Amino acid sequence: MVVLSVAVIIEASDSSTVNHGGSQSITAHSTCRNVTNNSATGLSVYVPTVSSAEWTSFYTNPPGGVGVGTCETCVASWTQTANLPQAKYFFSQSTMLNGNVLACGGLADTGPSFAMTNRCDVFNVSLGTWSQVASLSSILYLQSSVTMNDGRVVLCGGSLAMNSNHTNVCRAYDPVANTWGVFAAMPTVKSGHTAALLGNGNMIACGGYVSTYLNRCDVYSSQTGTWTQAANLPEAKHGLASATLIDGRVLVCGGYTGALSARCDVYNSSTNTWTRVADMPQGRYHFSMSTLQGGRVIACGGNSGSSDTNRCDTYNPATNTWTSSPQLPQIKGAHKQSTLSDGRVLICGGYDGVVRDFTNRCDVSAVGSCP
Repeated sequence: MVVLSVAVIIEASDSSTVNHGGSQSITAHSTCRNVTNNSATGLSVYVPTVSSAEWTSFYTNPPGGVGVGTCETCVASWTQTANLPQAKYFFSQSTMLNGNVLACGGLADTGPSFAMTNRCDVFNVSLGTWSQVASLSSILYLQSSVTMNDGRVVLCGGSLAMNSNHTNVCRAYDPVANTWGVFAAMPTVKSGHTAALLGNGNMIACGGYVSTYLNRCDVYSSQTGTWTQAANLPEAKHGLASATLIDGRVLVCGGYTGALSARCDVYNSSTNTWTRVADMPQGRYHFSMSTLQGGRVIACGGNSGSSDTNRCDTYNPATNTWTSSPQLPQIKGAHKQSTLSDGRVLICGGYDGVVRDFTNRCDVSAVGSCP
């Protein structure tokens, strides 16, 4: 008898059973995995989910004939988690290979006023706490941040002074040694740009602002340690966002060109070309974007013209369409967003969108099935 696969995501409270020949997407302890049972026994397989340890053990070392893959998940809701130690915006944030999140620099609330900061903190996902780590050698804001395949987190560009002294300097954080090291500088100075890891392990940095809006893109080669100019963005803009798709291409959306942009383009490093894809439902800049488990991309918050927004939208590369997602609990812009290793999304900092006060609030998503 052939058992049809189950396409829904099941929230497992104690355990689940997957019939022979069947497949289930199971979420337990904030982690979703697609379990397929093709075991030679011809029997159903028991999936233990009582504790995080046994669930992790199952999906990392499944029984023979049982396949375990990453689910396609979307954001189901938002819940407040531990606040950033500093209320700030225009900082950088990246998920490291160890699963924790590094947040650095930015404009920080100092009480009666605000100032640029070189402070860096790490969010421990398991503990749900922030702790201070090695600071940057200089104050910095509007920089990009990318986690490389060797585990280092590379910050590039940005500004060393308020609205001036833009830089092309890159610096690399080693989470094992808790130290900052040198990294090849970008060919041009820029701030308010975006950067992302390509599928081949290289890094692309695009757009930004110096004295005008930029469309220049450069690619850093992990093999040679050098930068090479790539095909320009179709639009010159800053305040844009990017996300690496599961096929290794990079999606770049939004920004400010002198007017709000909703445009999205995908960069293919194999052909060094940009291809326009579906626009976002709403033009915005200084928003955030990251790739979800299974390949969809969620974009949240930002400046949408006369006001800021808490709107979130999810892009499906398979259908080239955008759908509405649960709104952020707080209107915000110039914040940062990271997808965690368990598929949840962490959004932190920014300004609150009311009187543009600094915020240190962080929210984390719950995973759920996609529409």
